[in-house]
Amino acid sequence: MVELQIKFDRNSASELLKRLAAFLGYAQRIEIAVDEASERFPIGASELQLGDELVERYPGGCVLYGGQGEFHLSWPETGVGSLFALLMDDEAMHAVVNGIADVDLHYGFACRPAEHRLRNLIESTKSYGVEEAWVGRAYRSALPGAYWINIIPESLLGELGLSVNQFDSIAQSMKLVGGRNYVIQLYQASDQWLDHAADIDAWCESTNGVFYRLEAIADLERSHTFQEASEALKHWR
Repeated sequence: MVELQIKFDRNSASELLKRLAAFLGYAQRIEIAVDEASERFPIGASELQLGDELVERYPGGCVLYGGQGEFHLSWPETGVGSLFALLMDDEAMHAVVNGIADVDLHYGFACRPAEHRLRNLIESTKSYGVEEAWVGRAYRSALPGAYWINIIPESLLGELGLSVNQFDSIAQSMKLVGGRNYVIQLYQASDQWLDHAADIDAWCESTNGVFYRLEAIADLERSHTFQEASEALKHWR
């Protein structure tokens, strides 16, 4: 499986649904649910094209099933919306990324779940058990990392003091889509992530404006109690 994570404004939810409808239109069956624990109902791609109407019908978000994967969308009244998708293969992921790359997004990436864990999940064995935490995901403070495919608005690079040229040493391809978002692919196939992990780690560690997990791990290792660990991780979440 390949995962996709996207952050966006609620105002972009309608357009994202329309783009996903174009991808899911090839599926034999599409289903929708309020959340992953709720009953699923069949829905046509033409209904997804309604966009705004569907956002009103599902005020907090929805889950879509079909097209070799599932799409978990949330669009809260306030705050940042999110899309988390799991797809069967690279071909399907490329189709989705190409379909949404010019939408007004905050940030996004696609990779194997194992690569995401390597970049952003840390753990430490304590006397009270194993402390585990997702870290480095505050993309307004630092780029969370570098992954198989990265979708980064040109404006976000500017906010973080980064230049797209800094990816030259690790990127296979880079393109600006819709005059808005850079799509940066680091290597050919998502299952090659481990072959490139050391080089990408070194790039993350040496590039200002990009999160690297070692400092967060060090802070966690210095803690001895659950309270100390929680306090240490606040800065890195």
